This record gives sequence, C-alpha cells and structure tokens, in this order.
Amino acid sequence: MDTDTRLVGVGVGEEFTITVEAVSTAGYRWAEEHDPTMVELVSAEFRPKSPQVGGATIQEFRLRAVAPGETAVLLRYKRPWETEARETLTYQVQVI
Repeated sequence: MDTDTRLVGVGVGEEFTITVEAVSTAGYRWAEEHDPTMVELVSAEFRPKSPQVGGATIQEFRLRAVAPGETAVLLRYKRPWETEARETLTYQVQVI
C-alpha cells in the first residue's frame, strides 16, 4: 500500500477541492473520510478523463472548512468489497 501526504491551507467558510484519478470500471474508487466538526463534504462527483470507453475517471471531492484548527482528509483507493486499500492519500488541512 502506498501512502502520500499533501498540505492544504484554507479559511473558515471557504471551499476546497480534491481531485484524484480512478479506474471506476474496474471497481476502484476513492473512499473519503473526514472530521465533520472541521470540514463538511459539499459534493462528490465522477467524470470521464477521456471519451475512451473503459478509461480512467476523475473523482472530485468538494469540501468546506467549518471550524479553525488542523485536521486530515483521508482518501483510500479500493474496491468497496475489499478491506485493504491499494493507495492512501492524506490531505492535512490547516483551517484559519
């Protein structure tokens, strides 16, 4: 399993977007986890990366900061029926 950490700085009430690539036709998708007292999920969408059938998709998470402090948004790339993630991304969010 690969793990990657990224930093995000945002003000209270501001929205930010996390965009990742997935191969949803193979069953893989990013599962998102966050602390709802710090950020809220505004939307989660899929869109094709290209017009090619069976190709990669873009998965986009739009979140809003609701309280000042530090928190993490965790993304796990896996199939819904699997327990182990192929990859994990951590977004360290600093809300001011």
